Amino acid sequence: MDGFKIFNSGGYNTNFISIFDNTSVTLSNFEIDHFESKTTKELVNYESDVNYYDEEGLPSNIINNIKVSNIISRGVFLRNKNGNFDIYNAELRNIHECYKYNNCTSMNNDRQHVDDAELVVCCYGYRHPRATFYSLNIDQMYGDIGILIYTAKANVYNSTVTNSYFKNGFVHIDENMNEGGGLIVSNSTFENNTSECGTIFNFPYHHPGSDKFIKINNSTFINNTASKFGGVVYSMGEHNPNRMIFTNNSFYNNHAKFGNVLYTHSKAALLDVGEYLNSSDISTPPAYFQMYGNLVEEISILSSGSIPEDIMYKLN
Repeated sequence: MDGFKIFNSGGYNTNFISIFDNTSVTLSNFEIDHFESKTTKELVNYESDVNYYDEEGLPSNIINNIKVSNIISRGVFLRNKNGNFDIYNAELRNIHECYKYNNCTSMNNDRQHVDDAELVVCCYGYRHPRATFYSLNIDQMYGDIGILIYTAKANVYNSTVTNSYFKNGFVHIDENMNEGGGLIVSNSTFENNTSECGTIFNFPYHHPGSDKFIKINNSTFINNTASKFGGVVYSMGEHNPNRMIFTNNSFYNNHAKFGNVLYTHSKAALLDVGEYLNSSDISTPPAYFQMYGNLVEEISILSSGSIPEDIMYKLN
């Protein structure tokens, strides 16, 4: 399919395209502006029933040179089951603005992952399906999570993500929730994005025996903010550092209530992000001090904090 435009379209339970039965497709040079489904629905849906356990044996699909803007209803851009996708030169702008203002009216469907993710529910099904983005440009995308990975691989190269809100991070992987897989982010820029926790990378837990790695290299993180923990990275699994490799990245003016760049499980599980960070850039869960007597006082100190001054306590 090549060269088409869709403006002011939608329906009750409607998406742009659904692909089944091990088909390989190429979608090129298309534009979608102002699309709405009354129920939460993925824009592009791919489902294959192949049994291959090898990435090379899966159907290959290409999306090239696309512009998508003003998507009103909730629902992930790409839902991919058992396929390989290469997406080139994609521009996504003003996606799910209703989430920003808490006035979404889409009715939820029975697939929670379609509700939770905004960009891609990445490649779940069998072992090694994949979605790779080249020159992806996202501006003003709003929702819970950007990329949600299940037993698969996601790659992002030469891309930018700006002025967006992801409550639980642009990429979310929690193996306690059956999420997991490999991730590569390279030569990309993340700027002026916000969240509650882990604005770009939110990794609650990785199992110690997993063989999937997360590699972040040659990327820049500027003015990203979390209202709670981890302006760029939230990493709470004690084994997470064994899986994550940060190389030659730059961090400028990122902010969070705790951990301007990184909020992590503990000092022992501290990630090496490949750049010098000061004490306000890194934080771990608090230590507690309790003093017992007629007066009971509890003091909580984060790793980046100091014991309060002028503490007075009388011993009888």
